[in-house]
Amino acid sequence: MKLVTAARMREIDRIHIMDRGIPAEVLMEAAGRAIARHFAGMMPEPGRAVVLCGKGNNGGDGLVAARFLHSIGWKVEVLSTSGNFTDAAQNARAQLPTGTPIRRVEDIADLVGWLRDFDGAIDALLGTGAKGALREDFAELVEALNMSRIFVLAADIPTGLNADTGEAPLAVIAHVTVTIGRPKIGMVRGRGPEVTGRVIVEPIQFEPAILDGGDVRTETLLPDEATRLLPHRPLDGNKGTFGLCLVVAGSDAMPGAAVLATLGALRSGCGLVRAFAPSAVRSALAIHAPEALLPLSASARSATHLALDPTRWNELMQKTDSIVIGPGMGMESGTRDLLYQVLEKGHVPTVIDADALNMIAEENDLRALLDESHVLTPHPGELARLMSRSTSEIQQDRFVAAADAADRFGCTVVLKGRGTLVATPGGPIAHVGTGNTALAKGGSGDLLAGLIGGLLAQGLAPAHAAQLGCWVHGLAADVAAREQSTRGLLMRDIADAIPRAFHEVEQQAH
Repeated sequence: MKLVTAARMREIDRIHIMDRGIPAEVLMEAAGRAIARHFAGMMPEPGRAVVLCGKGNNGGDGLVAARFLHSIGWKVEVLSTSGNFTDAAQNARAQLPTGTPIRRVEDIADLVGWLRDFDGAIDALLGTGAKGALREDFAELVEALNMSRIFVLAADIPTGLNADTGEAPLAVIAHVTVTIGRPKIGMVRGRGPEVTGRVIVEPIQFEPAILDGGDVRTETLLPDEATRLLPHRPLDGNKGTFGLCLVVAGSDAMPGAAVLATLGALRSGCGLVRAFAPSAVRSALAIHAPEALLPLSASARSATHLALDPTRWNELMQKTDSIVIGPGMGMESGTRDLLYQVLEKGHVPTVIDADALNMIAEENDLRALLDESHVLTPHPGELARLMSRSTSEIQQDRFVAAADAADRFGCTVVLKGRGTLVATPGGPIAHVGTGNTALAKGGSGDLLAGLIGGLLAQGLAPAHAAQLGCWVHGLAADVAAREQSTRGLLMRDIADAIPRAFHEVEQQAH
């Protein structure tokens, strides 16, 4: 689903009001009713609700929500920061049931205590147009609402969150945000994920073609979209049907990288995984990934010394549907030759990770071999080296950095980290919202590289394999964390949770 800026959302409003002839009051009515419906649906029964309203259209949405909640049995009070409203909001105020209390912030001595008397609150103070530090009365109310710890639903966007940048020095921390039209890009940047809670998108009466029009390149992956990416599994399929992934990884210093990349590929659903690994790694693979094939015998300490004659290599490539190269393989003198051999031969879909990325950052002739069949999976530091920038520059605007890298290298780029991004050359930059801090451990990227490689082997296009792989990787961490804790999980625990994550993705289709 497209992510929009505040300016684009204003343009969407303008088109529908001016060109399509839908009155602003009609759109406000639809938005307010949707907000109230979701609020009521999250409560066991009607109770006491407070609606925090600013004077603008966001406040008008809140006033409509207050009226609708009252009509279905809620006791509602409105807390306002202003006695004046815009024309559309004033119309909504006039339709409030007689006797609905409308209180001013300055009239309440103990805001926190007063708010705690309610079962929940709707934050309709400020919308997408707000920027910069909050005014003193808004700041006081936001702090009190957060301190009250009651259930909070934000109307369109939490007050205090910049809709474009994700900056939020002080913002409402919502449990749920019902956003109108399309999600705002600031919801997935900066502090956005922290303050928005669960995001529900309400398109109301906006036309889909207009919502997704313009030159918007950013999007966020939704559960049903992840489901549509699942590779088909014919009932009469066999191990050959589901593809063969070759994992080139590991060294005597980092055998675990090869194990985790291989486990990721095996858990992806592909038919066969060949692990091209040195002798120091083979025993670990035999124990922890016995399903993998170990086609080569070698006494070398790293993958770079697994010398293959051209005939043997060509035979191997003819039987390979995808490759994963780089995790833990080291950067010894022969590694570059091995990577060159992989990239040069036949455009087999390839995931390039870790040490392979660092070699590409140092070698112009390796970069020249990149094409649309490749998926790069850098963390911010690795992308900084690839792009000759600092890590802070990459993190300053991750969307721009991922897009620049995809356009420059002509291939799919996965920028890992909080809010992983998948960028394609000239195409969308997709935000993947699954995952948690359990993934902030060594080996996480190795597991992800193998998972994406296994999906490539099943015939998914590079961008789709990267999007689905990132979604399932993060969801596996979420599944494992629900069952245990983010603190003590190891990557092998997350690898074991991948089938349960796939099950959740499959359930979206039912």
